Amino acid sequence: MAETEIDREEKQAALRRVVESDEFGGAERLRAFLTYVVEQELAGRPDMILGKRILEEVYHKGPCADGAPENVVRVDATRLRQRLDLYYGTEGREDPVRIYIDKGGYTPRFELRSKTTEPAPRARPAFRVKWVLGGTLVAGLAAAVYFSFLRTDTTPEALSPEARSALFENNPTNLLARNMTQEARGLLFPAPELVRVSAALDMFEEAMRLDPNYYGSYAGASQASTILAGLSSNAEMRQAYMQSANELAERALELDSTKSWSHSARAFSQMVRRDFASAQTSSRRALELEPDDLYALEIDAIISVFSGDFERAIANANPKLHQHRPGRGLPWRNTLGNAYFHAGEYQKSITHLTQAVRSGGPISEINTAHLIAAYQASGQHEKAREMVVAFQTSWPESRVSQVLKALFEDIADAERVLRQLAAAGWIDPVSR
Repeated sequence: MAETEIDREEKQAALRRVVESDEFGGAERLRAFLTYVVEQELAGRPDMILGKRILEEVYHKGPCADGAPENVVRVDATRLRQRLDLYYGTEGREDPVRIYIDKGGYTPRFELRSKTTEPAPRARPAFRVKWVLGGTLVAGLAAAVYFSFLRTDTTPEALSPEARSALFENNPTNLLARNMTQEARGLLFPAPELVRVSAALDMFEEAMRLDPNYYGSYAGASQASTILAGLSSNAEMRQAYMQSANELAERALELDSTKSWSHSARAFSQMVRRDFASAQTSSRRALELEPDDLYALEIDAIISVFSGDFERAIANANPKLHQHRPGRGLPWRNTLGNAYFHAGEYQKSITHLTQAVRSGGPISEINTAHLIAAYQASGQHEKAREMVVAFQTSWPESRVSQVLKALFEDIADAERVLRQLAAAGWIDPVSR
């Protein structure tokens, strides 16, 4: 129906339903964004809804010469569109009026929703990674797929009860910021679940607002932005997220360069940009500062695998360090199994990769491909062929060949896995 049929009160009610919804709970910045653009439209000032004004009046930041802050507005507009889609597909599916923020601008558009034309209620959609071939994006997606199975069960900065009490008595919002940051950290993975990562970024940003001087919220926001950069199929959004990730990691380091998380966040973004030398340097600095940080050890082991330093990966994924950690889905076993394959110790690779499966560890194309390759290389050809059939059934359109080539610094490491897969009977869908 035409937007002219919707009066002011109906538009205000539509806005109120969205900002008070569970879907937008905790998304303070997106709520402020939507409220601002709707209020400007209701006031008859659609020509004032510009990126630079949103930057100044919603985010209270001034424009800069290179346009980087304006990129944040574009990124948030994309996130807002995604959140609106999710809201109207779930708890808002019965709303009489829908709000749109069309691509190419920020001015809201309203539509009456006819029961005869509105699609049937649908379940909350799962975010699916769209494989787009080409350099940086494939590298980002590949890293996001691998990191999607990373669990953050360790917290380098565990506060004692006494420290929490002191922090609370001095400034309760500072303690709230730390609590929120640690909760958000648990939402970062699985990475392909866009809603979780977006929610984590919202929480990190709210923690920044509560305590602008706490390094952890910036480190976490950097990691979330890196993941979103890897998952984005839009070049402009990808660049904006990546630039934001870099700036946030640098800010975390400015606030506290003595914490491993600050350096691991920088290492994460450097790895996704394929700056392996810098990623290794940053990750090693993290461990120099906090050698007992098991989360940083996992990050370092993963970076070491993709950088070709398999001995270091094996050392940092050593079961003696990790086997008593609580929680399932930890990546160290898979990382260890993958490293052993590249080190030529195929039976050890099989042992750790199968133990990862039995213990509830992550299942992915990358890890399964390494297991098949290890079976084939060790002479267990029948088992490898059986697993190829299961692999092709589970991932019939697998792009694991591009993923591996994008992840490894040395393409020869990727081809080592792919040769064994082909020998076991796997046919690369990309080559068909």
